Amino acid sequence: MVTVEQFAENEIKAVTPDIAEKTGELLAKMHDISEKNDLHVHNGVLFDPFSANELFDFEAFQSVGSAFDGDEKLLFDKIVQKYNAYMEILSPLKEQPGYAVQGDISDCNLYQTCSGEIGIFDFNRCGENHLFCDLVMQAVFEARLMEYPDDLGDDIEEKILASFFKGYGSVRNFSEEQQYWYPYLYAVIDAFWSADIKWNEDSLMNTVKNGDMEMARKWLETVWQRLISLERTIV
Repeated sequence: MVTVEQFAENEIKAVTPDIAEKTGELLAKMHDISEKNDLHVHNGVLFDPFSANELFDFEAFQSVGSAFDGDEKLLFDKIVQKYNAYMEILSPLKEQPGYAVQGDISDCNLYQTCSGEIGIFDFNRCGENHLFCDLVMQAVFEARLMEYPDDLGDDIEEKILASFFKGYGSVRNFSEEQQYWYPYLYAVIDAFWSADIKWNEDSLMNTVKNGDMEMARKWLETVWQRLISLERTIV
């Protein structure tokens, strides 16, 4: 097996708002091709909110529930109830048809031509996903987990997200339903962000494992605040 990334020139190393906008436009064009031609790849993807994914992990959060009692257990249960309510709101997305997606937009899988166009390679995580889920989760991935120039200042995530959605929206319109779903999907991703729940040294799971229940309580409060922060729009 030979991967094209071994030979790709002008690989993108850092994401700017301009790069994000062009990436969003490219993703929309790819979605158009997949949907209009009814293309399918029967394989799982990295970014499906209705199954295991690389961005957030509710199951890992749920696994530490037995460590809490009293007020903390009440808050834990309230978080679980809110999550279930949000996933019920998002459930119509699960019923939408899935189409083939590249599945792993990242700086190490993007390149820029001399004329400024954005290209993509490395389809080894290609699979089938609901297109709106793919859009939102790819956008969050690009806005949070890549390298960014030092001169972007504050609110990097907001700038990258806005640019990504602007580019995507220039090709594919956002429906009223999608505008409605977005804050709930973002809140779930944000609240149960995998790095904070299980990967970081001071993550929720590690604080519980280490017996630091004061920090674990603070994590519960953080998760709750992220979960109820719904003041977000796509554009």
